[in-house]
Amino acid sequence: MRVLQNFSPPSSFGGSDVHSHQLQLFDQFAQGIMEKMYLDTNLTALVAVAKMKIHRPFRDGVNLFPLDKAQWAMDKLSFLFSVHLHSEYGQFISEFLEDPNRSGVYVLNGQWCTTAAVYFLKHISNRTEQIFPSYDATKRKYRRQINLPWLWQKLVHQARSSEAVQIVKQQLRRQGRLTLYGLFNSEGAFRLALKCLVHVLPKSDISEELTAMARRQKFGLLSRKDTHRKRAVTREIARYLARVDAEDPLAE
Repeated sequence: MRVLQNFSPPSSFGGSDVHSHQLQLFDQFAQGIMEKMYLDTNLTALVAVAKMKIHRPFRDGVNLFPLDKAQWAMDKLSFLFSVHLHSEYGQFISEFLEDPNRSGVYVLNGQWCTTAAVYFLKHISNRTEQIFPSYDATKRKYRRQINLPWLWQKLVHQARSSEAVQIVKQQLRRQGRLTLYGLFNSEGAFRLALKCLVHVLPKSDISEELTAMARRQKFGLLSRKDTHRKRAVTREIARYLARVDAEDPLAE
């Protein structure tokens, strides 16, 4: 049973309304959950952005944080959905994570943010080669492929360097056919990963893996539609690497 079914609404915690013993019971319960969640990279990244508002957790969140059955079972505090859908509950969980007197050794610190930053950088790096035209353009091309497959094949041969051909080749090679649903869900997850990285990178500890990935990061064609987020990510990466160089002037 989910924790939301076992506890009162977040707004009723604290103050004179609820005895401090009840809050202590919740903290003990939550610490047991966090102990397991921090053992999983995917779930750790999910925890690290608890304070950040994810507006479409049912689409972009699910695609950026794909959970298997075991992971779903561990997310008893509903970091994927309720934390972002209900502001008061999200604030309550954030206060728990940020207060070492409540969360103890499971306080959300730089170590866990580093794990999350690596997770988001990997997601971004794995998807920068994809190319996404406008939704309407892709929809027209998809309909043409379905309704006039012989004409589509002819156009592919005549325009091998076009954006549409690159998309179709990539999708046909990976999935056997163009899938609009997966295409745009992937784009949404990519954009969310950019936003999440900007959120966690300033709080991250310095690590060799994160530093190596940050130095290698190059944005591909996909990021051309996210120039604002790209600039934000580039800025935070530069600030992180400046911290690295300040700590070790000999670092390359």
